[in-house]
Amino acid sequence: LLKQKYGLSKSSYTSIDSPLHIILLKLEAEESLADEDVQWLKTEQLFNILAIHYEREYKKTGDLWNLVKAASNLRKINKADKVIELLKDKHTNDSKLMSAMLTTCGGAYRDIGEKDKAQEYAYDAIEINNTSYHPYNLMGAIYYDRGLPQEGNKWFARAIELGSNPIIKEIEIKKSFTITGEDV
Repeated sequence: LLKQKYGLSKSSYTSIDSPLHIILLKLEAEESLADEDVQWLKTEQLFNILAIHYEREYKKTGDLWNLVKAASNLRKINKADKVIELLKDKHTNDSKLMSAMLTTCGGAYRDIGEKDKAQEYAYDAIEINNTSYHPYNLMGAIYYDRGLPQEGNKWFARAIELGSNPIIKEIEIKKSFTITGEDV
């Protein structure tokens, strides 16, 4: 019943001794998950459960980083509209956190094909914190989505200078080709 409630009825974990069952019991009791639980969910790519966990932690603590983590996991399960709903009106004086919220929300706008809005959020994120590579990666991806790879490469290069893993560039380029319907 818990697997069904949390949208996991296709999960192969059936034992009441499984980590999944224990985690779902904790969610039902509205208990916080241990770091090992979170790591297990990441390994199993159970992003919907991670999103539920982080959103609940945000409601308990008010810590906006938990909301960013919830949103990041929601993007992985194609819930961009929910991400936008969660983040678009949130504000903080913490420049690193504000940049993360703007970048994540911008990424959600990109996910639903609203490139202009995505670009606006990426620019705002860079303006608030120009030392984070995340909004630069988003800008690079947006330019690839628009069919402007040279411009995209400039943004990706800046992201790499700031510490981004070059593999992210490759992942985002492949995603752009999937979005535009071209073969990689």
